Amino acid sequence: MRVVRDSKNPHGPALLIPATAWTAFVDSLKGRSQTGRSARPGAAPGRAGSE
Repeated sequence: MRVVRDSKNPHGPALLIPATAWTAFVDSLKGRSQTGRSARPGAAPGRAGSE
């Protein structure tokens, strides 16, 4: 479980995100699918945003 809070209000409400959902989210930012392959056709794995 990942806990996400507003850094300007650290004692305020928190979002609780399951680890699998967090991993999928981070992988999507990196341009990878959950299988480890590129989520974008023609893009090299691990090289998202290098164009």
